[in-house]
Amino acid sequence: MLPVILKIILCSSLFIAVYYLFLEKEKIYRFNRFYLLSSLIFSYIIPFITITVQSVEKENKPQLLIEEATQNIILRHAEQTDFNWVNILWFVYAIITLFLLIKSVLAFIKIQRIQGEKRSYHHYNIVLTEKNTSPFSFWRTIYIGKNYVKNNIIDPRIFLHEKSHLDQKHSIDLAIVQLINIFSWFNPILFLYKKAIVTNHEFLADEAVLSNEFNIREYQNLILEEILNAQNFPLTHSFNFNNTKKRFIMMKAKKTKFSLLRKTAGITALAVATILFSERIYANNYVKNEKSQQESSITVPEYRKEASKSIFDTISPRKNSQIKDNTNIIPAQYPDGLMSLRTKVSKIMDTGALEPLNGTITATAYLHIDDLGKMTNVTVSGNNETFNKEFLKTVTAISNETTWKPATKDGKAIASVLKVPATMTFIRP
Repeated sequence: MLPVILKIILCSSLFIAVYYLFLEKEKIYRFNRFYLLSSLIFSYIIPFITITVQSVEKENKPQLLIEEATQNIILRHAEQTDFNWVNILWFVYAIITLFLLIKSVLAFIKIQRIQGEKRSYHHYNIVLTEKNTSPFSFWRTIYIGKNYVKNNIIDPRIFLHEKSHLDQKHSIDLAIVQLINIFSWFNPILFLYKKAIVTNHEFLADEAVLSNEFNIREYQNLILEEILNAQNFPLTHSFNFNNTKKRFIMMKAKKTKFSLLRKTAGITALAVATILFSERIYANNYVKNEKSQQESSITVPEYRKEASKSIFDTISPRKNSQIKDNTNIIPAQYPDGLMSLRTKVSKIMDTGALEPLNGTITATAYLHIDDLGKMTNVTVSGNNETFNKEFLKTVTAISNETTWKPATKDGKAIASVLKVPATMTFIRP
């Protein structure tokens, strides 16, 4: 899980950096809105994308064999249970997530409970409040104090500004960002994303007003006057949104000849991040000949007749002498089965550092799995230190993102130690 979180943060950091460096100051507001929202969503999708890369291996490619796992059943009393930091972290995550969810719901309720006279103004829903509420919009409604209405007319600049927020459905963007923030509050880049998205919304609303040929200076003075009466609600778009300097600069900005190039930079960032942060699986095509098949050496007798097949298709289950007499004990299991575990190990484990070796090396991983199916510890022993490290790294990575099916005795979950042996055989001409 930790590698995925790091990838999400790195992805979102890259995307927001591209926005601030290349796109923010360009007058391409609609493209920027699309970029900000899509890149934020993609930063959470890319780490889960799997790219299969075809590779052709040499005929003397060493074979990694994951043998049938055996288990030692360990009965633990409650007072001997290891302290599990993972459970503490999940508890903290749940508490903070629940707090943010409740806070957002209360903010929504607070807006819905605003008292005022409901009207239809130019076919838009308006709520006129008794208080001097600064104009703001939320979802399909504009909220504004009665003091802003003179002779049943709202200043057209204010109305056009808030109307553009409703027409362009900016509340949907804020709702998406808020939802992502609730469940991934650990990502500090979300603060920058929210600020950039709201600022972009204001650029779009200001553009809608000025496209009706209102005087820029008078409109800026109106914004400055409203800032003095600031009363902003969460999840809303306020007319007096306080990012005045950027708004004033962009009101006078012109579209440059580099806008297309900058758009290209944004799209390129999405493509590069997909390649860098997605998970790659290498599909190996073994180039074999009769000599290599004859020289392949596998220590388990059951493998000899099927040596020409994929090594993971020829592994036969072996009886577990340690638990065969305990018919009331069911061993711990990998969620998708042992074959899936073998396949995953072979795909993830980096054997490149072992290429210069010759002969056979072995290692055994011992996975301590508690009664909740969580791995609490893992150790590896074997006759080659490099192989041990790579095997430990691989098994740990897989186990950290896995909830195992715990071993059971008499139908009750118990802690156990899963023993996973592995062998690599190097054949040299």
